[in-house]
Amino acid sequence: MTPLTVINGGQSLGFGQVQQLGTAVSYSIAAVLLAVFAVGLAAMARHVPNSGAFYSYAAAGLGKPMGAATAAVALVAYNAMHIGLYGAFGVAAATALKQFGMYGGWSLWAVAGWAAITVLGQLRVRTNAAILAILIAAELLLVIVLDAVMLAHPHDAVVRIDALNPGLLANAAGIAFLVGSVTGLVGFEIPLAFAPLALDPRRTVRRAITWILLVVVIL
Repeated sequence: MTPLTVINGGQSLGFGQVQQLGTAVSYSIAAVLLAVFAVGLAAMARHVPNSGAFYSYAAAGLGKPMGAATAAVALVAYNAMHIGLYGAFGVAAATALKQFGMYGGWSLWAVAGWAAITVLGQLRVRTNAAILAILIAAELLLVIVLDAVMLAHPHDAVVRIDALNPGLLANAAGIAFLVGSVTGLVGFEIPLAFAPLALDPRRTVRRAITWILLVVVIL
């Protein structure tokens, strides 16, 4: 549920800092677009249950040279993203822990996060699945609590649905935010990597991807 983490921060950033009222509908549109893409993705997963996911699909459909090129792009892209995420985690952790009287530079927490990921990466898949389940439950609870508070105390005491108007994205800033929303949903395809571990990869992967997108778009 990587997208849920992005939406936790992305929604407030979109509304508060960027002042883009169409933040909510941009995530909804992005989820619908990815749902269409996921139909073909799930179909591929039934025939190529491989932990390499996109790389293995490109290799199966376009040949090994294209598969290797896809893997190289993914390797560079994901590592670049990880560098940014460790920095973001460091800043967020330093800010949160400061409230409890714990102080330290953001770089210290970034390195601690990197070390934790390194250790977790050596553990069994089931152990990591249990840890992720706890974190995902906490994320879901946080979003639900925030939604409940905002619905109970809306601005000017009126619940409005203006933010669900796609017309709000019909400008340069709106298009840019839509691109950001698609980027924010990166990770919805993660069940593909676990297809070989599923008892029934033909159905499980499709269901998992569908549920991820449904939960994200509803929240």
